[in-house]
Amino acid sequence: MESKTKELVKAGHELVVLLGNQHGMIDAASLVQRLTAQLDITAVVLREKSKVCDQLAAEHAALRDAADFATAPDMWIEQHDGMLDYRYSEWYVDVLKRAMETPATDAWQREQMARGVEAAIECARNVVAQEFQYKDFDTAQRVCCSFPESDLVGKVEMVEWMADFAAQLRKGEAV
Repeated sequence: MESKTKELVKAGHELVVLLGNQHGMIDAASLVQRLTAQLDITAVVLREKSKVCDQLAAEHAALRDAADFATAPDMWIEQHDGMLDYRYSEWYVDVLKRAMETPATDAWQREQMARGVEAAIECARNVVAQEFQYKDFDTAQRVCCSFPESDLVGKVEMVEWMADFAAQLRKGEAV
């Protein structure tokens, strides 16, 4: 798939040159150029997403293997009182701890939380602008400096804090 995408991007760039040399084809050349650039960007994003999926799958498989190992029938010894003791506990602890290291899963979860915060930010930006009857949040943000005692200041600061919080989530600094 990657080679096909590269071929399409190359062909798109060649078509832009051909169309650009034709009288009256500037708009078409511009459209093809934008489509080609978007295809190239989409291919890069898809490759990155595929890498994340592969990492998540590997982490999932390691967790599943650790669970299978822990629940294998030969791993348990029945005591005289009917209780079960786990064999090889020290060795298994190492297996389980390794399986529980899930950086790709952790990064994915942080990204999802940050996206949720960003959705709340968008909502809050719109509510603040509407409540104080400004055309947009950026205008409200500029105006709030003129009215330090207004409720607007606190609401603008909360939106700014939420943006900082989303960035901290992505870095793993706030969980």
